[in-house]
Amino acid sequence: MDAGTIDAVRGRFAQVREHLRAKGVEALVDIIMEIAERDADLRRHLELAVAMDGKDNETLFTHFKAAITEATRTSGYIEYRQMRAWAANIGAILVHLEDIIDKARAPVVLRLLDHFFIRMDKALQSVDDSDGHGGGPARAGKRAAFQGLPRRQT
Repeated sequence: MDAGTIDAVRGRFAQVREHLRAKGVEALVDIIMEIAERDADLRRHLELAVAMDGKDNETLFTHFKAAITEATRTSGYIEYRQMRAWAANIGAILVHLEDIIDKARAPVVLRLLDHFFIRMDKALQSVDDSDGHGGGPARAGKRAAFQGLPRRQT
């Protein structure tokens, strides 16, 4: 993209932002919910964000365990062309797990990661991971596990 095109895109985004700011909260909620009805990824993102807010640890664990189970489900063999989207879906859930660690719920995350690694171990046997996309979520899971480990006081 040339500089003029980039500036035009930025200008359109700025106009949209100003338009949305003028709408008010209720109108924005309605817009987001309409989009979420058609967009499963957005709906899943919003549902997990709700699960993170103020829920007790067991409810949080239950919601995220179900999300991990769904995301790592293979329903047969995942072909090469489908692998990137499959891995991206798992990666989105792991981003939420990192957010939970930041909210001082590391023990819940460690339990969830146990489930995650069991599921990934099984799932990676049913995918064409020629480009290594499946390794991305596994590495992110390891990173989250290390972030969630209690720190030793020395």
